[in-house]
Amino acid sequence: MKQKKKRSLWKSFIGFDTKVMQIKKENDKVVGVHTTNGFIESDIIVLATGAALPELCRPLWFDVPVAPSPSIIIRNRRKS
Repeated sequence: MKQKKKRSLWKSFIGFDTKVMQIKKENDKVVGVHTTNGFIESDIIVLATGAALPELCRPLWFDVPVAPSPSIIIRNRRKS
């Protein structure tokens, strides 16, 4: 029996080499983001910015308790 493909109600966009400059909201609703590649309209955004999150949310009057943390990554290789 052939299965039907489910259609997504959500459209998504992943922008490589694209920096979000500002989140735009009208009244109390997010309507999109201004990026280095132009404006992207959206009513839902995912903020995966790491330590830059508080700076991005500050104009929205939304305090996010995230602070940068120094880290070291060490990778060892086994001898052959």
